[in-house]
Amino acid sequence: MILQPNVVFLVIVMPDMDGLALGEKIQEIVPNVEIVFTTGFDQYAIDPFNLHAIDYLLKPLQISRL
Repeated sequence: MILQPNVVFLVIVMPDMDGLALGEKIQEIVPNVEIVFTTGFDQYAIDPFNLHAIDYLLKPLQISRL
């Protein structure tokens, strides 16, 4: 079975690979996937939109934003 997600939620700051790099790799495999980035750091607010992210959620997440 091959999974074809419609949406993925990625954290920007991760230990081995940042979420932006992971988002690029996911888009190579699943070009039509929608990406929502989450982070606790507002200095990353612009970068996700270079990958055509559909949203950027600042932690702590608000249920109304989901």
